[in-house]
Amino acid sequence: MSTQSPTPADPISTLLAMTDLLTPYAIRAAVSLDLPRLVAEGVRTPTALAEHCGADPRALASLTAYLARKGIFLEAEEGLSLTPVGQLLLFEQSRIMLSTGGAADHLHRAWPGLTHAVRTGASGYEALFGHDFWSTLSGDPALSASFDRYMEHWGERWIPAAVAARDWRADGHIVDVGGGAGQFVGALLRANPTLEGSVVDLPAAAERARKGFADAGLASRAQVFEASFFDELPRHGDLYILAQVLHDWPDEAALAILRRCAAAAGPEGKVLIVERVMGQPPTADQLASDLFMLVLFGAKERTLAEFGDLASGAGLAVAGTHDIGFGLFAIELRPSARSAET
Repeated sequence: MSTQSPTPADPISTLLAMTDLLTPYAIRAAVSLDLPRLVAEGVRTPTALAEHCGADPRALASLTAYLARKGIFLEAEEGLSLTPVGQLLLFEQSRIMLSTGGAADHLHRAWPGLTHAVRTGASGYEALFGHDFWSTLSGDPALSASFDRYMEHWGERWIPAAVAARDWRADGHIVDVGGGAGQFVGALLRANPTLEGSVVDLPAAAERARKGFADAGLASRAQVFEASFFDELPRHGDLYILAQVLHDWPDEAALAILRRCAAAAGPEGKVLIVERVMGQPPTADQLASDLFMLVLFGAKERTLAEFGDLASGAGLAVAGTHDIGFGLFAIELRPSARSAET
């Protein structure tokens, strides 16, 4: 099966469009200045828009005119309006992904390090900034809060699908390792009244999880532990979850995390990985995510066989998979001897 793209009718125009940096940054500037919302609310002229958002009138007129030619705004005698594409910028998810200075914007600042990452297999982010992304978050509360919102909005998409993808009722006590503010555990407990759950994460996330469980009336069924997933984990769980954790780490670190989960689960427990699985051949979206993990963390998205290799190194084996949607799969792991029997 060929994965080659068809030859474009106008290769030069296609190449220019593919390498353009102005348009994505112009859209981000418009979102950061709140122009889509202002236009939707009836502020239609560049002069009025500039007054509302404190911008230079001539510069803002140039920005809106350019984005009109790129299909974000419509220009008419009565002023600017939004195209169907421009209307997408009104959604909260678009603002989170595109606002200058937010976590998503900061993550994408790693892309200039891609050449280094491809040459070395190491993080381009670290080469650019001199430290890893997690160190940046720990030193910047505003950026950390933005990253939490970014992850929560992504969770609002995939978590309901994950809750519906398998029967959780027999899992007893679930432990979400690196579970952040407890969004996944909270959804599982609400959908399954007999379940109990725990979240293991660093202190700031753990505190948010405690508050979230208390606010949701789940504190009697939910525990929170302050720890790194590289440390020894609490051993009371029946199912240990790693939801989009391993793709942030190279193989050696990912294996260390998985071994901690296997040790905590013991011979009767299970481990569940929620991750993207690279296809054979991979899709463009899977390749984009793979390169993103590379440039950010020196890590990668993995094939099912690669997850099997990691599992084997931790004394586990793949016992089943569930397609969640959104490009994600739930991969069930059990101790190797039990998997061979079932």
